[in-house]
Amino acid sequence: MVFMRTSKTKAHTPQEAARRLAQAQRMVHEARRSLATARRHAKAPAHIFTGAWKLANSALERNRQQLRQAHGVVGSGIGFRVKDGIETDEPCVVVFVRNKKSPRLLEKKGYTPIPKQLSHGKTTVATDVMRLGRSVPHPGPGSIGPANGRAFGTIGVLGVDDATGAPVAVTAMHVSGLASFGPTTVASGIPFAMPDTATENGRLVLGTTTDIDAAKVVLEDPGSILPPLPVAGVRQVSNDVNSIVHLFGAVSGSQSGVVKYVNVDVADRGLVQALLVDIQTANGDSGSGLLDESNFLLGFLFGLAPADIADGLRIFCPADLVMRTLGCSI
Repeated sequence: MVFMRTSKTKAHTPQEAARRLAQAQRMVHEARRSLATARRHAKAPAHIFTGAWKLANSALERNRQQLRQAHGVVGSGIGFRVKDGIETDEPCVVVFVRNKKSPRLLEKKGYTPIPKQLSHGKTTVATDVMRLGRSVPHPGPGSIGPANGRAFGTIGVLGVDDATGAPVAVTAMHVSGLASFGPTTVASGIPFAMPDTATENGRLVLGTTTDIDAAKVVLEDPGSILPPLPVAGVRQVSNDVNSIVHLFGAVSGSQSGVVKYVNVDVADRGLVQALLVDIQTANGDSGSGLLDESNFLLGFLFGLAPADIADGLRIFCPADLVMRTLGCSI
């Protein structure tokens, strides 16, 4: 039997295919740059979605409060649907539970099972249920922390204070041992230092563990600190599920991974709009900056979320929200 090429199919040479690939890569990079520099209002979410992802996110936000009240639910977000153990290309609302239980068992105990679909207007969006253990922060012997303490984290990015122009470093707030601090003056700040020196390197002037886990440290000698990674800017999270990302942890060094879930609320830590990423980290990496392949900053590491994927997912607070909350920029 002889098969004829249809008129709709166009043959491409390897050179033409390579040219189109290079062009697509340039377009993606420029789109990320445009997203990083686009104007947005002060209370804009740390994410912006299009197409099917926008629909899934709208269904999530419309039903988020109802999902929070469901038995065993510890968070929700959006990601690709997994069916029969295989990831599909269908964006869906992902509901995270501490322990998976069958709908029949839930009904037997008097609980309402999580619906298989959520309505949004005249359309419906599928749901997926995934196990997520208690989150574990990753402080340890890292690159920066309280001068009189033992818990250190990693400098996620170097930047400037929007109000004063002072050089600052951004890291995780939980390394300080406090739930919140500041805003205050440099003179009243908490001394921070590198773990390999007894001298003060900077002062914590603002930090919070509400919605995000992040801290701003004004540096005394910024010239003595090398930037952890070259950062092109900060951008909102978009249709980034399954995008390749990388970080540099003070303990783990350079690591690469893949974004799996976005706009996730992590109930046991009160974190919002978080990213869950399949990437390797260790104690001491808290605060590490998460970059896309164009070196735009997407998030800052909080720690581990035990899950069915590999040895667990890592929780990142969205960089756009962190930088706006702390009042600093790159």
